[in-house]
Amino acid sequence: MFKWNEKSLQWMQQAASYSEYYQKIAQPIIDLLDQDSNICEIACGCGHLSMTLSSHVQHITAIDINPKVISFLKDELVSNNIRNIEPVVANWLPYTENKQFDVVLFSHFSALEEQLEKLMRVAKKYIIAIVPEKNNHTISPQLYTKKNLDYSRKEIMESAPDILKDLNIPFTQIFQANEFGQPLRDRRDAYEYIEHYYKISDPEDIEQFLNSKLQKLHCGYYLPKTKKTRTIIIDVQKASANVFYQ
Repeated sequence: MFKWNEKSLQWMQQAASYSEYYQKIAQPIIDLLDQDSNICEIACGCGHLSMTLSSHVQHITAIDINPKVISFLKDELVSNNIRNIEPVVANWLPYTENKQFDVVLFSHFSALEEQLEKLMRVAKKYIIAIVPEKNNHTISPQLYTKKNLDYSRKEIMESAPDILKDLNIPFTQIFQANEFGQPLRDRRDAYEYIEHYYKISDPEDIEQFLNSKLQKLHCGYYLPKTKKTRTIIIDVQKASANVFYQ
């Protein structure tokens, strides 16, 4: 589980505001929605995807187990005058017991592999999973290897399509590569960002990386990143023949 703190919340807000990442991720999802749609976003984090979708649906339940991100989201909803998102601090499994939503949505979360049967019962129309692709990183694999870090820690869910095919569950995939870099106040801020997200503490490694990647802005710096994702869309309405309903 990702550990949020005041600094990481600030970085996420800055990155989301600087780029159109969430708008681009949301576009193929919007095509499946209407003004009567009732959505549940699991592990919503700061809620940027829910906020992007909010004007296209009737209601969104945004769930996260971390009270810090839900508190952040509540403040953002007030600031942006968004009234159709319900932020909830909860474990999604017990919370969704005996509940159904038109769409169940999550990103960078392992529910698709681990709780597929549960998801199929909670979602009435679609299950949408946004998962990271291979090589979806800013730091090179060499730095992970050098520091004895687990380079595979970012969940990829490579087996998800095979699981769905084996169960005869209809799905489509949308591949995207969108800019989602990080604005940074100064080089100290950049150092802290690298140390926080990648757990690399050697000053020489960080300095070498920043010298090769960091871009100077009119005010501050920018660390570019192309974030590669795959959006898996499961059409629940067409899944009556799958193993869970036999």
